[in-house]
Amino acid sequence: MNKQQRRAARKMALGTKIEVAGYAFDAEGKSGLYWFVIPDGMTREEAFDTQEHYGPFATEAEAVDSQRLVLFGEQCQVTEGGMWDPAWDRLQ
Repeated sequence: MNKQQRRAARKMALGTKIEVAGYAFDAEGKSGLYWFVIPDGMTREEAFDTQEHYGPFATEAEAVDSQRLVLFGEQCQVTEGGMWDPAWDRLQ
């Protein structure tokens, strides 16, 4: 699979659910944080065995930055939406 095919396969439609799982690894003196994507309809165990793992990262902040870059690209700006209040949908 070439670069364009990988990029096209990663594109997601608006409203696509993205679930990301992380884990810490420590073996033979090497440690770090890793993350991988869990596609819709796949269990965490299946995704762990079949999906690409990203890392290692020294801190959780580095792992989150990598997730944003890989999943959304360089041009995308992610902002926190704040807390949702269910009463906002009701008439006041």
